[in-house]
Amino acid sequence: CSSVLGFVEVAAGGIHSRGLGSDGRGYAWGRNTLGQLGDGTWVNQSMPVAVGDVTVTFAGVAAGRLHSLGLGADGRVWAWGGNNFGQLGDGTTAEQAEPVLVQRGAIPAGVGVVRVAAGWHHNLVLASDGMVYAWGGNGSGQLGDGTVSERLAPVGVQGLPAGAGWTALAAGGLGTPRRLRAA
Repeated sequence: CSSVLGFVEVAAGGIHSRGLGSDGRGYAWGRNTLGQLGDGTWVNQSMPVAVGDVTVTFAGVAAGRLHSLGLGADGRVWAWGGNNFGQLGDGTTAEQAEPVLVQRGAIPAGVGVVRVAAGWHHNLVLASDGMVYAWGGNGSGQLGDGTVSERLAPVGVQGLPAGAGWTALAAGGLGTPRRLRAA
């Protein structure tokens, strides 16, 4: 008897796609210009390949224009691919062909991430404290921190009305739509 691997979540990037396998591993396919497939190469793939050697079970995936995110079941976030705007959140602007751990930045100690979203050059995460944190390109203010400065590690999204919190998130090309819940 053989088991069949299925996808429990998929995400489309600019020129690549990501999938979360029923085995908890990350998979990717498409163009691999800056290592966004995460398999340690820059070789395009027309079939899904496993994301590089990360000993983590993934619980979510997201795909940006030329980068990818994986949400670990432990609430930590991994990123790989293009990084010219700091979208990998590792404190650098160097591209990575294998997953690197996103720095905590403004995310408080002991707070995990429950959802991830990737835009063109930026990312958002919904944390277990009900807050949203963002990093990467910010030329249009898409990080929501009141600036247009790129961020190499997560910063808190500002300006929620009193008593409001986040329930969902999505990231677009150069913008970020917002969804709120009442406390």
